[in-house]
Amino acid sequence: MTVGESDVDRLAKDYWEKRMANEPVFATALGDRRYDDRLPDITPEGRKRVVGQYTELVRKAEGTTVDGESEKLVRTALIVDLNSVIDYISCGLDDWTVDPQRGPQINLMNVDSIQPVEPPE
Repeated sequence: MTVGESDVDRLAKDYWEKRMANEPVFATALGDRRYDDRLPDITPEGRKRVVGQYTELVRKAEGTTVDGESEKLVRTALIVDLNSVIDYISCGLDDWTVDPQRGPQINLMNVDSIQPVEPPE
């Protein structure tokens, strides 16, 4: 915990870390190399786990006391983003979208374009 870090700041950091771990290709695209060797868990169990994690973060954020407008804005943005990701996952878009040009099958084939071409050292 950083000195002066609020509960809202900690929740936002926790969310970001979970989001990067749950969406490793997105993390790689952003330059976070910790997850270069992974793909997202798109199984029903994996989706349920992620929705559970994010639902718990929403619950915590809604119960967090904020100090000032800045923290209120961060908490609101956090809740809105979490709920939008929960809704996106819950709709099962990959299960019913049939698009030969954009979809999970194409996204997987494009992973190589964001991978580093040099060894880490």
